[in-house]
Amino acid sequence: MYKIKEFSKKTALSIVTLRYYDEINLLNPSYVDRYTGYRYYEEDQVHSAIQIRRLKELGLSLEEIKQYMKTNDPMILIRKEKGYERKMKEIEQFLKEQKQKQYQVIKADYKKYVELNGLLHSRSAQALEVKDGNADYYYIMESDQIIKDFVIYKKEKWITLGASEWKKEDMIHAIREEIKKDYDQVCLIVPIEEEEMIRYIKDHYHCHTEEITQAQYSYLKLTFLC
Repeated sequence: MYKIKEFSKKTALSIVTLRYYDEINLLNPSYVDRYTGYRYYEEDQVHSAIQIRRLKELGLSLEEIKQYMKTNDPMILIRKEKGYERKMKEIEQFLKEQKQKQYQVIKADYKKYVELNGLLHSRSAQALEVKDGNADYYYIMESDQIIKDFVIYKKEKWITLGASEWKKEDMIHAIREEIKKDYDQVCLIVPIEEEEMIRYIKDHYHCHTEEITQAQYSYLKLTFLC
């Protein structure tokens, strides 16, 4: 037999915890000296004590542990596991929403284009397309700072994001959520030699690909549904 202090060391359960488990009839000592009140435990109770400790570490309530110790019903653990799975999905969804909130995509106009890009670019071909209404202009904010802008040419539905930007999947999601208000699809033009980037985009996004030639240079046109 073990005195409660010895049993505590052997099972890594504190004396206070062992006394409490006795009070709630979760783990009663094998024998209690009626004169001294000392609690004594048998060797075969060590396994039960360690099992209770492990179940507590797994997050089971004392009532669930008590039921499991009585019935050895695996459904108690399975239900707990499913509860954790649901909670993990909720956490993952929350984190995903928090990441998406980091980016804000705003549709703007020619005046904003000039404000962000400067007067030197106010007469560029792209700026004039925005001014004439042939292209839509957007800028992206992250944590209240403008980090990038782009246009979509209405006729070709060509978005002027660089291929490398598509590695920022949370940002791309925010962009697609905004531009789908006006577009059912957009296309990206990537030089054919950028094989690694093209492979990444095709692996991570559903898109239609088409090889095109412009001014004797070969490109891959990737078309995405918004």
